[in-house]
Amino acid sequence: MKEWDRQIGKSNDKVLTKGMPDECEGTITMQTVTYAKSLDLVQKLDLSDQMKLIDQLTDMVRQRMTAHPGHSILELQGLGKEIWQDIDAQKYVDRERASWDG
Repeated sequence: MKEWDRQIGKSNDKVLTKGMPDECEGTITMQTVTYAKSLDLVQKLDLSDQMKLIDQLTDMVRQRMTAHPGHSILELQGLGKEIWQDIDAQKYVDRERASWDG
């Protein structure tokens, strides 16, 4: 049995961690435990290795962001236009402004 498997028990894709309060049992995912374990390992690195890791992670994240560009607000153009089809925009704005006065 691997050291990692001895430290945690697995149940239905959920992780049971030693020392956790009973109410947390089964609520922590493997990703959460892996992140916590990774953070613990990083804290054990010396400062120069931590800086190298930051540089490498920054480059990796930038590459992923440019590989999957975000959406443009312009993609929403015309969305819901059927709702406003028979409404005069100026009359609508005038009614809204009048309602502000109470």
